Amino acid sequence: MATVRDSEEIRGVFAVTDKEGFTTVGHGKRSNPRGTRPTPTTATLGDFLNANSFDALRSNQRAPTRSKASLDSGETRKPESRPEPRTSSGPLRTPDIARAVDGALAALQAGVRGSQPARMSGPSRRRAAELNCVFDEPKDLIAAATEVVRVRPAIDSGAVAPVIHPAELPRDAAPKPNLSGKHFVGAGGSRIEKYGECTTTLKGKHGKVRCDWQLADVTRPLHSVSHVTGPIEGDGNQDVLFNNRRCVVVPPGIVEEICRRIEVIAEYPREGNLYIGDFEMSSFTRPGADV
Repeated sequence: MATVRDSEEIRGVFAVTDKEGFTTVGHGKRSNPRGTRPTPTTATLGDFLNANSFDALRSNQRAPTRSKASLDSGETRKPESRPEPRTSSGPLRTPDIARAVDGALAALQAGVRGSQPARMSGPSRRRAAELNCVFDEPKDLIAAATEVVRVRPAIDSGAVAPVIHPAELPRDAAPKPNLSGKHFVGAGGSRIEKYGECTTTLKGKHGKVRCDWQLADVTRPLHSVSHVTGPIEGDGNQDVLFNNRRCVVVPPGIVEEICRRIEVIAEYPREGNLYIGDFEMSSFTRPGADV
């Protein structure tokens, strides 16, 4: 700051700055106790918001470019001083780096304390939502994913077990492999490959039942009468009744009660898992025909 005096009156005031942008002040300890040049103010949080505060951490600074005149004059270039590296046990030694780190930490702490992020709209907002949202699926959605398929098994007294081809199972079924190495034999003596087993639930108009399937190379699902009625020992699980229109599964003991009240025409006692009759066979002769 300088003044122009005319006699004792102040005629004008003007300021002078040097090439580095500092304002020149008066000399002496009274006007500036710290020296002839003021000390720059301490860095604040606002100094680091618009620029990347971590730029000061970069050590690959460009060397100053030498002019052609200095090269022609043979001027000796002084070796460039490199900033001291930071050690794992000691603090940062460069004041600029320390201020940059302090400013960055302050900015992060301000964000954690509740500073509002910049508003986004359109595709940017949707992408941010996709990246920042991670949640578990509700249990009801998982239950709703259970697949339901329709099957039409034929009940067969000649089948030793309920069988179905694996391709007809629901996709979310949990089959178990065949570890026994045993397979089925068809009525013609052919080998029917057994793949494993699987338990499912069957729902019909009379309710739900459990079915323990054997997975085999068959063309259609079969239910086994012996499997429905249960083990041969004891009272059994259910009874099975047939007529010319339908077959029904009823509580155990019904067949025995019917047989006590009516005359039985034919019987197929159970052997293992099959119901096998015992008859004497001859050629058929019509009544009144000559033998």
